[in-house]
Amino acid sequence: MNVSQLVQAAHAASTYKLAMADAIIWQCAQVHKARLYTQDVDLKGLPDVVYQAKSGKSP
Repeated sequence: MNVSQLVQAAHAASTYKLAMADAIIWQCAQVHKARLYTQDVDLKGLPDVVYQAKSGKSP
């Protein structure tokens, strides 16, 4: 990621109340026009995020 993209990630972290690591992951997906699949509830509802809750069962 370049500086501009990191600044956008910092803005997303502030706007969406995300941890910086989550914001960087989401921003990276945005840069690559990718859909992000996750079980991280903090990313639920963001554009281009597909959230599926954990099943609660251990393997």
